[in-house]
Amino acid sequence: MTPREAAITLNLIPGLGPVRVMRLMQVFASPELVLEAPASMLMDIPGIGAQLARHISRSLTPPIPPPCAS
Repeated sequence: MTPREAAITLNLIPGLGPVRVMRLMQVFASPELVLEAPASMLMDIPGIGAQLARHISRSLTPPIPPPCAS
């Protein structure tokens, strides 16, 4: 994922506005590192609760496709 794609991904996360993104960027320095961080580290940032931290950390996880009906 490019830095631009990571920044776009961050900005598309519901509940993660510009102030929270700025706080995350001050700690992690790049959008890619924010997305790669475990939820436990994200929760150390003011304004990032457990639910939002899990949502951020799952943003890079591809959805599991439904099983094929055979």
